[in-house]
Amino acid sequence: MVAIVPGIRAKSVSNKNTEIVSLNETMAKTNAELDTVTGENAELKKKVETLETKNKQLSETTKKNENNGFGVLAEAAAYYTMDDNAKAAEALVKVDKSTLKDKNMLNLYNQLSAKVFVEQSTRLYQAGYTLYSRGQYKEALKSFETSLKMNPENVDSMYFTARSYDRLGEKD
Repeated sequence: MVAIVPGIRAKSVSNKNTEIVSLNETMAKTNAELDTVTGENAELKKKVETLETKNKQLSETTKKNENNGFGVLAEAAAYYTMDDNAKAAEALVKVDKSTLKDKNMLNLYNQLSAKVFVEQSTRLYQAGYTLYSRGQYKEALKSFETSLKMNPENVDSMYFTARSYDRLGEKD
């Protein structure tokens, strides 16, 4: 009986050693996979940083273009050439005319605004009047005010702007 116990014990130790070797191999594979994923993660972080830098540069360039009016003016001209006067007018309203230092840009702005502002001001007045008639005074006010930006001489928009403020309880 004494001879059997050492044999069983040796077999049990051998099984445990085999199990430990298998676990060590699995752990080595897992560590290798972890190292690969960690390396890929570092590469992706670098790519994200590069993309964020490029995005920031593009945003700054866009702001500069918007500030000098060229980007928005070009957008308005593109909409006008596609016969979308509503979007052309929306873009032109965003242009700060004082930033248009170039004579050609100023001429383009003046030509486009003369062609689209009166028409779109009337359209916005009509949309605002519909909203006003439904009792949607805040929404109507937005239409009337945009209409006035496009055509300050639109007396209907001026009148209903005042009426909308009155209905909203803003008497000043």
